[in-house]
Amino acid sequence: PAYEVEVIKDITYYEGPDADPVKHKLDLYLPKGKQTFPVLFFVHGGAWMSGDKNYFFDVYGKVGKNFARQGIGTVVTNYRLTPKVQHPGHIQDVARAFAWTKRNIGRHGGDPSQLFVCGHSAGGHLVALLATDPRYLEAEQCSLKDIKGAIPLSGVYNLPPGKLFENVFTADPGTRKQAMPLTHVKGGHPPFLIIYAESDFPLCDRMSEEFCTALKKCSCEACVEKIKE
Repeated sequence: PAYEVEVIKDITYYEGPDADPVKHKLDLYLPKGKQTFPVLFFVHGGAWMSGDKNYFFDVYGKVGKNFARQGIGTVVTNYRLTPKVQHPGHIQDVARAFAWTKRNIGRHGGDPSQLFVCGHSAGGHLVALLATDPRYLEAEQCSLKDIKGAIPLSGVYNLPPGKLFENVFTADPGTRKQAMPLTHVKGGHPPFLIIYAESDFPLCDRMSEEFCTALKKCSCEACVEKIKE
């Protein structure tokens, strides 16, 4: 059956000393009348420098409502952007929002043991990093085991050398290396469904395939899907 959708907007997920009144907020899209439903935790794209949960005629809200109608609760989160923060500010916020979801989604009917992370472009990078480098979740008293599955869309898994994104990840090679999901593929990760499109940004196809291969090599359940246009 198609469910009615309950929308709860602008929930504060972080209230620390450097809390941002806009970026530390998330929205919930919930299937009315359903209990213990699985939850999709979604992170927007925008090259780590732009974008918002309300971006472009509420495209992410439409995603949330579509899943909720099918009985899947959806969380769409904001996070601080460059130039306000550099890495690891973005991923720290995503981990905070995920931890809020883990702690609180049960009171909204969601099943905290069925949390799937998904993101597009920069958001794909951030959910892939969340699901490969355990430090950000551990800082929020969570772990990789709290992620039931990861679905990065058109994500970035490797950062080429050069000035591209220097303002996001700094010029320091060590910092850039730590920001790459590929660096942290060592095993014990949740299952991955890696998605990219036929006419995606340059190197996305190669990066996605390489990331999937690395995950499989350390016995992680992973598959890659190329969407044809």
